[in-house]
Amino acid sequence: GLLAARQRVTTASAAADGVRNDVLLRTYLAYLDLLRAEGRLAIATKNRGEGAELARLTDAYAKAGQGRKADADRAAVELRRRDAELTQAEADTLTATARLCQLLNLGPATRLRPVDGWVVPAPLVPDPVPLPDLLAVALLQRPELAARRSEVREFLYQLSLAKVLPFSPNVILGFSAGGFGGGSDVVDRAGAASRFGNLDGRSDFDAAVFLTFRNMGVGNVALVRAADSRVQQSRLRELEVLNLVRAQVAEAHARAAARALQIDAAERAVKSSSDAFDEDFARIRAGAGLPLEVIDSLRLLARSRFEYLDAIIDYNRAQVQLWVALGRPPADALARPVPAALVPPPVVAVPPGPRYFPVPKVLPMPASVKP
Repeated sequence: GLLAARQRVTTASAAADGVRNDVLLRTYLAYLDLLRAEGRLAIATKNRGEGAELARLTDAYAKAGQGRKADADRAAVELRRRDAELTQAEADTLTATARLCQLLNLGPATRLRPVDGWVVPAPLVPDPVPLPDLLAVALLQRPELAARRSEVREFLYQLSLAKVLPFSPNVILGFSAGGFGGGSDVVDRAGAASRFGNLDGRSDFDAAVFLTFRNMGVGNVALVRAADSRVQQSRLRELEVLNLVRAQVAEAHARAAARALQIDAAERAVKSSSDAFDEDFARIRAGAGLPLEVIDSLRLLARSRFEYLDAIIDYNRAQVQLWVALGRPPADALARPVPAALVPPPVVAVPPGPRYFPVPKVLPMPASVKP
């Protein structure tokens, strides 16, 4: 009936929202891949420049007789590796651009550039929100669940119609109107036609009421059982989607938490490897260090830079996956009170003497990587 048709419209609208969320997720992830490729290209360029300076320095020492030729050859091989790394980064950038153009319905030859000037963590979902609260938000916001719920309601309406069909009379109403008249073709002796008539209007109103029993009621029982089967199937599909949504939210939440910890560890690794490389490079400039130590420090620094970039991009990917898994909820649905540990203590009057002021606690923010 009308109620079932309305539920079908709701189901179609919710399904369209689910497809829109999926396309948005794919596009955002493709953009993050492009941002990663641009960041790796910038890092590869920087690593290549440091490798070229190291190769130049060791080659100059070898030609001047102050170093071994083997060290210069080792530095030259490291430079060739940085060249290959740079070439691969350029190819990855073009590949990421082509994939994003495909999703945006652009020509494959279009060259895209990320609008972000810095690769920084983007927490779309606040970290203090616990997993049970996120699951509750997803149950209310996910369009897939809304589509399954409206589908269940539609089949419940159909089941109700099948149950009351044998006891609901069918009514047929009819109305007709017109005019009636009569006449004769009898001719009198004079040859004149004898005409007479009695014209008058008429109107009729008809009503018919009947009950329908299909196959003496057996068909009606089959209709009820079929409608009940569709209700049970729709409920099972709703349960399947519910479990899928809960798993997606839990997995994305776990990935986001793990990537946040990886960002902190990768940041410390970049700082330590950068300090080690600067120290070893300063020593070799002074002729007090071994080129092998600088080459090893350069490798560690290059790897830690890439890992730091990947940690931030993976964190952003996990955040957008979590946000879409929640059904793209509005900001007020995720708003939470500020933790007491982050609220600065009130400033109170102090007695005369050495002046001091309380310092509010501030969360450390991870450094960023510029692509």
